[in-house]
Amino acid sequence: MNEINLHLPKWNELTRKQLLYICQLFRNGFDQNTFRLKAFLNLTGIKALPQKIEKDQVYWAFKKRKEVFWLTDMELTWFLQFVNYLTENCRLTVNLFPSFRIGIRRYWGPCKECRNISWKEFIHAEGQFFAYNNAKSQRKVFYLNMLCAVLYRPQQPHYHPMRPDYNGDRRQPFNDFVYPRRANRFRLLSMNKRYAIYTFYAGCRNAMVEAHPQVFKPSGVSSEAPASPVKGFIQLVSDLNQGDVTKNEQIFNSPGWDVLDLLERMIEKQKPVKK
Repeated sequence: MNEINLHLPKWNELTRKQLLYICQLFRNGFDQNTFRLKAFLNLTGIKALPQKIEKDQVYWAFKKRKEVFWLTDMELTWFLQFVNYLTENCRLTVNLFPSFRIGIRRYWGPCKECRNISWKEFIHAEGQFFAYNNAKSQRKVFYLNMLCAVLYRPQQPHYHPMRPDYNGDRRQPFNDFVYPRRANRFRLLSMNKRYAIYTFYAGCRNAMVEAHPQVFKPSGVSSEAPASPVKGFIQLVSDLNQGDVTKNEQIFNSPGWDVLDLLERMIEKQKPVKK
């Protein structure tokens, strides 16, 4: 009897093609079992055959390359649990689509874990991310395009990775007055690719939350509708400028991860010492 090895890639091991397929499954709104089965077949590269055998129990036929094997309902259910991570907190922090060509222009996105986004860019991304998650279906596309426009921008005019002044970001500096006008161009990008951008940002955001639990700690339980975090993140700038408003622009243009690290340390220092 031949041994068949099945490999299920984790979030950061997905290929572009696999990520786009998973995005399509999310958008189709399948029930949990159908979603898990389709994701399992695609990610492992096996094919479900129409044959089944009914003896003392049901056996389903599958094919991996030229090898055919059989699984019971219980065995199949056991295998499908390994794709549950797809419906839990997203862990995608590798940008599988570093750039897109839309028309004659190429737009570049953030690096791994969104390490090169500024604090101002992060605030606007959070605003569009929150709006998308809480919008009605007919408005979701608008906020999705806005999120794409925040994160993806044309290349700097004099970009070169060996320049002494290169800051690790080949994108043009973030301009909150410009990106809303650019958002409409992303309608030309396939919906699955736009959803892949959303998924990537969701994974990076989860990494930020886990690394800075005090900054993202909820203020309390409320029965009211969730409020946008944008106002709170803007107000945090006053905690960092030490009363000097001339530092605000410098803080807004600082790396978002650095600002979160500083805020986390400040909150930790303010904790009362237990006796």
